[in-house]
Amino acid sequence: MGFPEDWNSFPTKSSQGFYTINGLTSLYLFQVLQYSGNHNTQGFWYEWVLYKDRFEKTEARARQLLRCGDSFAILWKDRKELSITAIMFRSLKNCDRVNEGRSPRDYQTLISDIKKIKQASLQGALVGYANNKTEIASFSCDSKVYEIKGGELSNMYIIIRNTVGGPPHCECSTSRVAPLPLGPPPPRMMINGWMDIRAGDPWPTRELVKALNKALDDTIAGENPDQYVALWYQAGEPVMGRAASFDKDKEWMPVHVNNTKGDISCGVITFDGKQILGKVDCLGQQNMYVALWYKHGKPIHGRSWNNGGVVECSFPYKNAELRTAQQLEGNIQVLQYTGDHNTQGFWYEWVLYKDRFEKSEARQLLRCGDSFPILWKDRPEGALLGYVDNKTEIALFSCDGKVYEKKGGELSDMYIVMRNTVGGPPFCECSNCPKAPPPPPVPAPGPPPPRVMIDEWMDIRAGDPWPTRELVKALNKTLDDTIAGENPDQYVALWYQAGEPVMGRVWNESGKVAANFCWNKNEYKGNVGSIQVLVQLSDHVRGFDYSWIPFPQAASFDKDKEWMPVHVNNTKGDISCGVITFDGKQILGKVDVRNERSSAGFGGKENMLVGPACASNTVVLCRKARPGYKFD
Repeated sequence: MGFPEDWNSFPTKSSQGFYTINGLTSLYLFQVLQYSGNHNTQGFWYEWVLYKDRFEKTEARARQLLRCGDSFAILWKDRKELSITAIMFRSLKNCDRVNEGRSPRDYQTLISDIKKIKQASLQGALVGYANNKTEIASFSCDSKVYEIKGGELSNMYIIIRNTVGGPPHCECSTSRVAPLPLGPPPPRMMINGWMDIRAGDPWPTRELVKALNKALDDTIAGENPDQYVALWYQAGEPVMGRAASFDKDKEWMPVHVNNTKGDISCGVITFDGKQILGKVDCLGQQNMYVALWYKHGKPIHGRSWNNGGVVECSFPYKNAELRTAQQLEGNIQVLQYTGDHNTQGFWYEWVLYKDRFEKSEARQLLRCGDSFPILWKDRPEGALLGYVDNKTEIALFSCDGKVYEKKGGELSDMYIVMRNTVGGPPFCECSNCPKAPPPPPVPAPGPPPPRVMIDEWMDIRAGDPWPTRELVKALNKTLDDTIAGENPDQYVALWYQAGEPVMGRVWNESGKVAANFCWNKNEYKGNVGSIQVLVQLSDHVRGFDYSWIPFPQAASFDKDKEWMPVHVNNTKGDISCGVITFDGKQILGKVDVRNERSSAGFGGKENMLVGPACASNTVVLCRKARPGYKFD
């Protein structure tokens, strides 16, 4: 969709003060809030409320402020006076009349308009943003920025996501219709209801306002006598016209500008090594994320991953796998989720494709157009994320230059992602979700309550603030004697280099995350980009326990073993983490259990133990299922 360069304006700040950004060449890419369907299909509706009333009706979490980070939209609705664009348009007309030698009144009007333009007084409503921390709002128009704060915001409007019922005066079949009153009339809508539509779309089912409320008795030759009121914008100017239900080669072709048509959290990624935060990862996959790409306007889902701090991706298109910036024309989007179900009003849930119609009142399929992501989790060579065409129910996946096609019953046990608007995810540790009671000392008759049976890796970057969640610590304590210059409080971390999983360590350095990894004989520390850290889940959430086990007891992957090494494996390697002793000094590093190798980065290189030296000087992080629970 194309926008003229003067159709967007964003206020921002520099060290010199405020300034505005106008035009796509300055902004490059921006997002427009969308809404499709209604409150029955989406589970919520958007409501504009006065800023001073923003804390009303929050007791049942019916209203949730629509925001991104500390920024939220605000409408300066009562900003009055004539638009400067309209003044200039009228002035140009008067100028033409003066040049043609018309009346002196035209000249006087022209001078008056020039003065109005020079004064540049307030003109019409504006949408800007407010900073949630400072409660200062900024608006931009005609290359100027206006700053409003404090009580001046009281009668401005902000947008709220309401999850209870439907909007006032909703005409859907599930909404109650108010009975005719005996006393004062009930509140009714007092504004015009304009519906967004495009030329060429199916004729709407809702009744439209018809010219003279009838078919015109005698209209222009070749024109349809059934004509309805329509509104169009050209160069920002509203134009009234007509719409009729006939062939697609209409005289009027509306330029459709998305406004409130939908709700999506993504990050635009350019192939320049920038990082992704808040990614929505795939079920049980440590380094696979949902990605979206457009080919000739058609949306296609694929997968992305982090390789040494650089974003890489794979998309199936027809019979080819597309991966490079040149093939993808430079831009993809990655599904993101920040906050939790309390702040967002929903949470993402992976469900089996065959169960996609279960609990439809709470679940909404995550899709874009006719494409929605699907996870081939039990693929023998390793899980893959691809997309399904909603019309054909054919799924495509790509890997190593090949494209795989699956359809029909083959999709049944694959997973798709849904947006769930009810409650929170299973095992949520937030203060609002109910906590399962601790298990009794003696298992009660019957199966125990469900608990998490997979490791939880949290996305983070080196240099970020130290996380508030508890992490898995080396030997569950401060190391007694570590390498000189190393922090003795070390925590398990995971990094990817050239697609290979690499275990290492992180520590708290003045409130920031510091990291160290070793790979291919080299030590990597400092700005290593995106990493993952192992979270120490609460006792009431997990169905297993961690422990540090000597290498000889941990060195088998027999499924009947009591303690199993915590490991991450893909086609590039199978790696665990462990505490390694070098000359009596302990340090957290990586362990290749199958090949009897352990190593850690320090002193500017990868330091490695092999064979008997590894077995006698390495302690491996393992986990054991609690009674009544088992790993997949």
